[in-house]
Amino acid sequence: MLWKGLQNNSFIPPDNITEEEYQKLKYSESSALRGFVGFGSSFSGKWFGGMARSKTSNRNYTGEAKRTLFKKIEKLRDVQFNNCSYLNLQPKNCLIYNDPPYFNTTGYACGNFKHEEFYDWCRLMSKTNLVYISEYQMPADFKCVLEIKTKTDMSNKDGKKENRIEKLFTIDNKQ
Repeated sequence: MLWKGLQNNSFIPPDNITEEEYQKLKYSESSALRGFVGFGSSFSGKWFGGMARSKTSNRNYTGEAKRTLFKKIEKLRDVQFNNCSYLNLQPKNCLIYNDPPYFNTTGYACGNFKHEEFYDWCRLMSKTNLVYISEYQMPADFKCVLEIKTKTDMSNKDGKKENRIEKLFTIDNKQ
């Protein structure tokens, strides 16, 4: 709803959100606004993972999220957004980019993700598509094609941002 609303100009994100609005949206019906606030106004972009705020500055996380979306949407005007299980999709001759819940991380609030089932689907889709997956680790028949050093948004127990390597995998059909 968020991306479709941005595509057709029917939704303009707010510049600011109050704690009261944040809490109300957390339990409201699905909407473009709820989607925006759920990620864009939340700590580390985790779905309603606590309202983002800074103890040391007047940083406006909601405003930053809005500006970021407006930068991205221009390149996404022709993208088709679907809200369904990946298992219901059977594309052909497409580039498929997957960003699943990372294996052995906190995951999403909607339940356990079936990683083995997802890997099998990626293998099947790779027969007629280019398939890429963002992850930290993948089974041996997946090949890492890109590594990007990053730091986590959240601080560890010592108050430091941890180094991390984000990886992009594809299917190695030559094995």
